[in-house]
Order: sequence, then structure tokens, then C-alpha cells
Amino acid sequence: MFKKTILPLTALVLCTVLLLLACSSLIARVYSETRNLRSGAMHPAVSYEEVLAAILSARKERSAGDGIYFESSAEAPAPAPTAPAPSDMAMVNEGKAVYGDDRSASYSTTNIQVEGVDEADLIKTDGEYIYALYDNELRIYRAAGAESALLSRASLLPGDGGDVNRDAREMYLWDGTAAVVCQEYDWSEDGGGSRTVLRLIDVSDPEKPVLRSELGQDGYYVDSRMTEGTVYLVSQKGLWYYGPIEDPVTVIPCVYTDGVKTPLAPQRIFLPEDTTDENFTVLTSTDLSAGAQTDACTVLGSASTVYMTPNSIYLAATFYDEEESEPYQEAQYSVVDHVSSRSTTLSAFDLTDGLTLRATGAVPGSLLNQFSLDEKDGNLRLAVTEYTYRYRIFTDEKYGFVNYQQDEDAQSDTNSLYVLDGGLNVIGSLTGLGEDEQIYSVRFDGDLCYFVTFRQTDPLFAADLSDPSAPRLLSELKLPGFSSYLHIYGEGLLFGLGRWADEETGWSEEIKLAMYDSSDPAALTELASYRLPEDAWYTPALNDHKALLIRPEKNLIGFAADRGYYLFAYEDGAFVQKALLTDGWEREDWYWDCWNTRALYIDEALYLLDEQGLRVYDLNSFEPLCSLYAY
Repeated sequence: MFKKTILPLTALVLCTVLLLLACSSLIARVYSETRNLRSGAMHPAVSYEEVLAAILSARKERSAGDGIYFESSAEAPAPAPTAPAPSDMAMVNEGKAVYGDDRSASYSTTNIQVEGVDEADLIKTDGEYIYALYDNELRIYRAAGAESALLSRASLLPGDGGDVNRDAREMYLWDGTAAVVCQEYDWSEDGGGSRTVLRLIDVSDPEKPVLRSELGQDGYYVDSRMTEGTVYLVSQKGLWYYGPIEDPVTVIPCVYTDGVKTPLAPQRIFLPEDTTDENFTVLTSTDLSAGAQTDACTVLGSASTVYMTPNSIYLAATFYDEEESEPYQEAQYSVVDHVSSRSTTLSAFDLTDGLTLRATGAVPGSLLNQFSLDEKDGNLRLAVTEYTYRYRIFTDEKYGFVNYQQDEDAQSDTNSLYVLDGGLNVIGSLTGLGEDEQIYSVRFDGDLCYFVTFRQTDPLFAADLSDPSAPRLLSELKLPGFSSYLHIYGEGLLFGLGRWADEETGWSEEIKLAMYDSSDPAALTELASYRLPEDAWYTPALNDHKALLIRPEKNLIGFAADRGYYLFAYEDGAFVQKALLTDGWEREDWYWDCWNTRALYIDEALYLLDEQGLRVYDLNSFEPLCSLYAY
């Protein structure tokens, strides 16, 4: 029940509130319409004029209240009767070795989500050499324990400098090719703005890396995946120019081969029936053996989360939605009830014959990250947090007063599981979990889903999804703190990395390791927990699973924190700290740079990459073997 007392506001506050409410209402309405429209069917464009018409319509709708809409200087565009020939790029992915074969038995690889689907990282190895990125440079090392050596260094910056800024982000390794994902911005007068570039480097001779080609696409880097030597790259291109658009081609996303750009064919541009979103999500596939892009397409709409299986890739985006009631009278006020919420839109692409848009859909709530999604038996399962915020706007039309009011219990959070079929239609759900809490981590394991919500304690939920139409909750375990990452650590064991928290205040404190007994998902129990010292307060592994070295078969858990690189094992029902590697960082007043630190092992040696270079340790004793400083 809303409070009855409405306090008048000063003129200045009134103006501010009116402006904020108008802006928030416009934005919420735009996002709501975008959600509703994107969840419907999409169709390929028949001409660039049709694409421009969709963009101008979106711009006009989105800008209706702020006076920044500009029409094209040409006549209103109409779809052309015929379309240019489709792209001649065809998928080439035959005859490739399978990623993650027996070669990986003696060395560690990137911590990935889906078996057979690699993820880009700062460091890769083929078991003989180590390929590492640091400060826009590719460094190649011979991995030979105490006899390891730095073989070569290759700059990844543009050769002529000029007006192009480049940032090497992460990389893949496949059959003698290092594929480095770079973010570029072209500041020149005729530049293309933000671009995502895949720089292919021949490393078959590790002492003499040679640039093979540069393949790019418009937009800033969102995410990528690789399977069987094909890299799938996702970027987002926004249109920030509000002047007249002379030529439709100028707004079309382009792909690049060694600097030569090609606009995407209209048939590879997918348009919703209507939209208010001017962002393009660009998706390309690149065959690393051939050194060429094999397909490219774009969707008019945003994407922020990427999930991929060997046969499908899903693009997801979360939007704010706003619903409002019809005005009604209360005393001298005209009242409108508002409900704000979030929803997630989805686009599914099949990968068996190029990039084929299969379906679009939407669910209530927002995703945490890529681990919130999982595919099994053709169904997509999602874990979401559903947010609702209610408020009322009172308008005194006689005196021009406007006031905003919320109930004491206006905001609520609950968490849900949804199961969608191949057409992205909801076929099952489990809702209303973890009231007033948010999801902090998710892990799917076959028919089971484990997820953690948090407010003051850490409820670890286990749900059974064996019947897609009727998911059911199995158990709920409450403990202090939360796990922000979950990992299956062998039969009946579930590992969690997160923070301990005060049970009364919910204030999160030290980094916490936890091991759960999941042998009976209906009766989860905590077997062990371990809290790091207070001066080791942060680790990037809390938010980036690729920063975690975790190999249950080696009983090894490693991650960088403020005071060094920690290595743990789980033995006899307890966590045992095996080592804290701090070489070169012994000063008590110096916190270790853990942001871009990675570790891997090859045979009986541990290799640690940090800002100083590569350091090598014995994998059993963790005694230092050698240090290869980069400067």
C-alpha cells in the first residue's frame, strides 16, 4: 500500500524529477518495445534501402521525445525489387583435427565451459611451446622446464602507427596459427570507427612468427569461441552519427581482409519486424587453416552474452522494460502506476551449414554470464534473476506538481529456471526461488543445475531438469558468503570460489574456497571451506573463469590474488595450500599485479605468466626452476 502523504517539491527539484522521469520512461519504453519486437520473427533484408529504412524508423521512434531525429537527405527509402547476389563465402570446416584430443593429457588448457568449444585467453600451449600475450606483444617460449627459453617477440601494434589504436585482447592457437583478437579504433577522417580484428600469425617456426593476414569486422569486441579450427567472432556496431545519411551503404556493417572492407550483403542482415535498437550484432566465422572468413552475418539488435555448443551459438541481451497503467484519479491527483523489470532476448544460430539464424525468443529476467545458459537434447536451459520495481507518479494538474512515490516493498528479486525448445519457445520453468536475492553463479551438469543466490547468506540450490517441461527443486543449502564460480570437481564433488560474508550484515570479506558433496543433489552438504588472509582480498578468477587453473585429475586449483599466485589441493576432506608463489614481489607494501596473470602446466613443470615475463616451477615441489624476464 502506497503512503498517502505526498510532499510538494521545490521548483528546481520538480524540474529535475520531471526530466529524469521523462528520460527514464523513454528509455524503458524503448527497451520494452525492443524486447517485444526482437522476440518475434526476423527476416533477411532484400536491400540496403530496407536496412536504412529500419534504422531511420528505430531512430525516429527512439528520438521522438528528445529532438535529435534526422531524416535521410534523400527521398524516403523503399525496398528495392531485387537484391544483390548473396555472399559467396561458404563454410569450410572439413578435415580438421578435433580440439582437446590426447595431446592435452600432459598439459593444461584454458578453463572452458563446453567440451570441444575453446575460448580465447592470454596464454596458450601446444605442449611444446607457450604463446603468451602481454602489452600488445606476442611472446613465444620453448617450454622445457629449467631449460625454457624466450624464442621470439612480435609486436601486434599497427606497423605505421598513424591514427589507428589497437589493443590485443586474447588469442587462440590452432595447427601452427596463433589467432589474436584485437580491438581497434580508427581516428582518421575516413576511418571506420571501432573494429574487431583477428590477426593470424604463422607460428610454425616459433623463432620467426610471420603475419599471415588480418581479418576484421565492424564494432567493438563482445566475445568469441573456436571449434575444430573455426573461430566465431562477435562484435557490436553502434550508430552514433545523427546527421543526414546520404548513402545507405555507410550504415552497413563491413568485414575486412587485410584492410579491404566489404559491406555485408543484404541477405546476411537480419531485421526484426520492427525495432528501436540501432545497434548491429556482427557474427563471423573464420577457418584458421584456410586463413579466411567463411561466413558473416549481422542482426539489427544488441547482444552482450555469448554461449556456444559445437553445433549452435546463442546471442543474448538484457533489456529494461517499463509498463504503465492508464491514469486514474486519487484525490486531486492523476496517478499512473509503473512497473520496471528486465528481460533477456535470444538469437540462435545453427553452425552445421554456415551461420544460419534458426530462432529468436525472450524470457523474463537477466542473465549473470555465459554459465547461465546450457543446451541439452536440443533444449536451451537458462537461469535468470527476475527484477521488479514498482512506483507511482502523482500529477496535480491544477498546480503543476509532480511527485514520485514508491512503496517500502516496491523492489523484489526472485530467481527462475526456464527451458526452451529448439524454436526458443518456453516449455518448462521453475520460478520464485531465492526471494530478494540475486544469482551469483550457475553450473549445469547434465540433468542438474546448481546455482547460488546471495543477500546475506549463500543458498546453493540444486534443481532437476530431467523432465524439461517440469523442472523441480531438489535442495537448498544456506552458508555464509557466496560462490561466484562453480566447477564440477569429480564424481560427487562441486567446487566453489567466492567470498565469505558476515551472516548478519551480508558484508562480503575474504576470498573463500568451498567444496560441496553433490553425490546426493537432494541433500547437498559442505565438506570443507578455506578463507584466504585478508591481505589477499581480490582475484580476477572471481569474475573470469579463464583466470582459474583447475584440473581435478591433477587435484590442482590455482589463481592469482593480491599477494601472489595460490595453489591448492583437496585432500582428506580439506583444502591444502600447496604454494604461494611470490618471486619478485616480496615487498610488504606492494600488491601483486594479478589482473593479467595466467598459469599452466606441461608434464612436471608449472609455467606462470605475469607482467615480468614467464617463471617456471617444479610442479611437485613448486621450487623455482628459471625466470624469463621480458624486459
